[in-house]
Amino acid sequence: MGIFEEREFVRPAFSPLPPERRGGKPAKPNEISSLPGLIAFNAINNPNHIFSHQVECHRRESNSNRERQSYIIQPVTFAQLDRSIGACAEWLRASLQTGHADRSSSKARPVALYMESDIGLFIHLSALLSLNIPALLLSARLGAHSILHLLQKTNAGTLLVSQRTEVISSEIARGPSAAKIITTEPYKAFLDSNGDTKTPVPEVGDESKLGHTALILHSSGTTGLPKPIPVPHRYLLGYAACHQFPSSEVPSWVNLSTLPLYHGFGLLAPALSLSVGLTCCLPPSSIIPAAKSTLEILQASKARSLMSVPSILQDIFSLPSVEEQSTAFALLRKMEFVAVGGGAMSPDVANNLVEKGVRLLNHYGVTEIGAIAPIFCPTPGTGYNHRYLRLRSDLGLELRPASPAAKSYRLIGYPCGWGGKHFEIQDDMQLNPDCDVGEGMEVRVLGRVDDVIVLKTGEKIMPRTLEDLLTGDANVKTAVCVGQGRFEMAVLVEPSPSATTDLEVLREQIWALVLEANETLDAHARVSSKHAIIFVTDGKTIPRSDKGSVMRRETAEMFRAEIDAAYQAIDAEGSSDDGAVFDVDNVEDVLRMLLRDVVSPSFKAGSLGSEDDFFERGLDSLQSLKLARKITSSLRRSGNCQEESLTAEFVYRRPTLSLLSHAIRTLLVEGESTESLQKPNSRTDAMKALADEYVQRLDSSRPSTTNPLVVVMTGSTGSLGAHVLSRLSSFSSVTKIICLMRGSRAAASVSPLTGDPRKSYQTQTISSAGLPPLPEASWSKITFLDSDSKTHLPLDSLASEVTHILHLAWPMDFQLTLPSFRTHLDLLCDLLSLCQKASSLRPEVGVRMVFASSIAAVRYFDGDGPVPEGPVEADAPVKMGYAEAKWVCESVMKEAAEVFKSQGDKAESVTVRIGQLSGPADTDKKGGGLWKTGEHMPVLVKACQKLGVWPDLEGVSHLYWIQNPYNYSHNISRLYHVLPPFLHLENPIRQPMRDIIAIMGREMDVQPSRVDGTLVPFEEWLVLATKSGAISASLKDFFEQDFRVLGQGQIVLDTKLSRPVSKTLESESGVAKEVVEGYVRKWKATGFLE
Repeated sequence: MGIFEEREFVRPAFSPLPPERRGGKPAKPNEISSLPGLIAFNAINNPNHIFSHQVECHRRESNSNRERQSYIIQPVTFAQLDRSIGACAEWLRASLQTGHADRSSSKARPVALYMESDIGLFIHLSALLSLNIPALLLSARLGAHSILHLLQKTNAGTLLVSQRTEVISSEIARGPSAAKIITTEPYKAFLDSNGDTKTPVPEVGDESKLGHTALILHSSGTTGLPKPIPVPHRYLLGYAACHQFPSSEVPSWVNLSTLPLYHGFGLLAPALSLSVGLTCCLPPSSIIPAAKSTLEILQASKARSLMSVPSILQDIFSLPSVEEQSTAFALLRKMEFVAVGGGAMSPDVANNLVEKGVRLLNHYGVTEIGAIAPIFCPTPGTGYNHRYLRLRSDLGLELRPASPAAKSYRLIGYPCGWGGKHFEIQDDMQLNPDCDVGEGMEVRVLGRVDDVIVLKTGEKIMPRTLEDLLTGDANVKTAVCVGQGRFEMAVLVEPSPSATTDLEVLREQIWALVLEANETLDAHARVSSKHAIIFVTDGKTIPRSDKGSVMRRETAEMFRAEIDAAYQAIDAEGSSDDGAVFDVDNVEDVLRMLLRDVVSPSFKAGSLGSEDDFFERGLDSLQSLKLARKITSSLRRSGNCQEESLTAEFVYRRPTLSLLSHAIRTLLVEGESTESLQKPNSRTDAMKALADEYVQRLDSSRPSTTNPLVVVMTGSTGSLGAHVLSRLSSFSSVTKIICLMRGSRAAASVSPLTGDPRKSYQTQTISSAGLPPLPEASWSKITFLDSDSKTHLPLDSLASEVTHILHLAWPMDFQLTLPSFRTHLDLLCDLLSLCQKASSLRPEVGVRMVFASSIAAVRYFDGDGPVPEGPVEADAPVKMGYAEAKWVCESVMKEAAEVFKSQGDKAESVTVRIGQLSGPADTDKKGGGLWKTGEHMPVLVKACQKLGVWPDLEGVSHLYWIQNPYNYSHNISRLYHVLPPFLHLENPIRQPMRDIIAIMGREMDVQPSRVDGTLVPFEEWLVLATKSGAISASLKDFFEQDFRVLGQGQIVLDTKLSRPVSKTLESESGVAKEVVEGYVRKWKATGFLE
């Protein structure tokens, strides 16, 4: 019978597909639908068959006194396995006591397994599954921080540790998780059990229902905190069915797997033992498998097949002697198969192994779907090509074209427990044109979206459109687009043998093709100059892989000098034929002329007003770059700008003629360097500049030593409030800050290390905001006062000292209705009463109260032009409680201002409407702050990740770093001249929304468009988002009716009255690319994004 034997092994019958995926036929009454079901079947039908060989490592001294390793094999039959799991299940019932042991319940809290990988881990896992308790399988290599994250994300109630892994228990106990920690018994305690307990078989229930979790795996966590991935019972049957062994025959050998059992690939070996009788061999848990130990265990266990990872096989080639290598290859040649997975193997190593007669089997899987490539024996003559993966035919896997040209494919699977929803693997794959379809489709992985070029602006380019067009020309052998991290794209061209040798003639011919292609490309993806065509000459060739595809990274490295030279020539090309020269008196006129040279006729540069926004008129990123180059050239003709060229960022930060003219005049008159003008205001510089402006004004108008400032503020634990508190407490003129805080909220976050729960909570929020800890000098000024709705403020004592009131507190909850804000309206009235009482007690002090409102209160403003700094009608707010209550507060504040004025009172009430705040800018620092996840933009970003695509967002953004509004807020609270009752705070810099989502998309690996390059209309995207639950039904109306108006620049807040308060508003920069990237990374780190 060849390599197989007919034996007394009865194969279990089961399906890896749930009933609804099998034509709707219901499951049979006794159908095997779980791993414990397989174990129970084998205990009855194959009791004496060896399930596994557990290898134990023993060290001994040799004659040379050097330590050697020897191995002891512990065989485990299916009968022993069954009794061990039954005994372990009884131990778990007793140890877990309540909350876990209801086998019929799908609501049991998960139990986490943090144990070394050996048969003991498999026994505990199987016992939990048999009790229908969700098992969270933790890698023994995880640190405490990652474990705590997974415990919290999954709501695990218990953490099982072994005697070896319990050392981490103290760190876990100090964390926020409430999981109970229990140390398990050694596996031999269960193997030696003499009882007759059997493996319980769980009641799987209706598999068509979502949410039934049996096992929780997790991602590797290499890009942040690990992500939990829940799967149902039948998921593990997918591993048991992952083979192509003949149904009438049984593999008669031992199969060694070096993969840990908490890895998906690691579960494959024991699952195949349960399904086809392929005895699995598990390495000692006391070692980390390596090349030498793997070879030793192969010999000791007499294994005849191997499942391993690329690094172990690659290390065989690094064995110290030729003799050892020869012995190793001889041993591997005896293997029926050597399955390699868990990562990409070097093509040279793989080819070398096959040439030496090793039966290499390419394996592949993803956690959501499971094992995808079946295990079989790739004997000579079967036509199997080790460079390809053979796809399973029993899971309903599909290959879909990844591009309109259908040169590559994406693999689609339907994970168990997903209710029929598909999962797309984000790898481009190529079909094996020579495969025998009857044996199964074969593909090879080309790479994970490696071809995408990401420009310096964050915009992405799919280069194949241009490359395909150029390579279709008889003059071009190969075309490769480059431009990673640059402002625009260039293209390397390898001429065909039949092309002219006159490169300038050839450049003109290819430039004609490029111009044709440009008409079909996005603006940022176009090639702007003939100098961007780079020829491959001097005997060089474009490097290719063994599969014939262009190796992009290697190509960029090989031609680095040529590419750099091309971009220098593009920059130098900025000089225009009109010979424009700037002088102080003609700056705006020259700018108009330069604009006409770079924009399309629809831009109408001639009618452009001094304050009109370039980007609202349609200026794109590539045109911005061209304009910056022309400005550079004109400045050089004027005798300025002898240093580096201006970049597109110079234009982005000055999107009007007035702002751009002012910057150029600064260069002409003051001789300031281009470098200093191009450099965005740093986070700290912008903060200090705005603060110092008003510190000087304050110091010159009223010395702090005469009239010390006492501030009452709410919202100090919010992002904006934490920044305001931090800055206010650093001023010598501020002697006291009274923070009103809800005591219940603070108590919920109390730390045992600090006495006052309110201080503890404030400390946490300051840290979360990305701010440094407050010094003791600052804490000495801060006191806390409870402001629960059941108590009223002590007006008399506060009124005797307060000089300023800042009301920043407001719940960011889009689902609350207007009546839910009554307590907040009550607090507003109490604060206004305090303001008036303090002014009446001390008439010489003009107490000022500032209330932070929102742009959401003016969404439906019915007027021409920007929203004025004044009251609006009641139909203006967004139709949700949050905005409606803000409008009510504005009305109360307006009335209070009129009352104060009519009574001759020096008290002031000022409402500040704030536009779209982003998170803090210090996200790149350790502990940097977080953009609050309850706001609409983070909600949209999370939905985009779930759907895997962005909507088409066309307008402009007015995002404002949170540090800068806090400077504005605390400054208006401290100015001594009378302020108007309404002010606005909005970033004057407009940034295209498409630029922002391109930056975020790159960090999230979420495409800004469909695979074919088309954009998803917002309306279509919103339908998908609400149907999938990515956007809740309660938020659907907001995103449908209001989001684009508020978030894409359709509502503009007038700042005529606000600019005199803070002239630096006019020179603010937009939110930098690095800051946007930092927001995404922080969301990932905190688990908000995957």
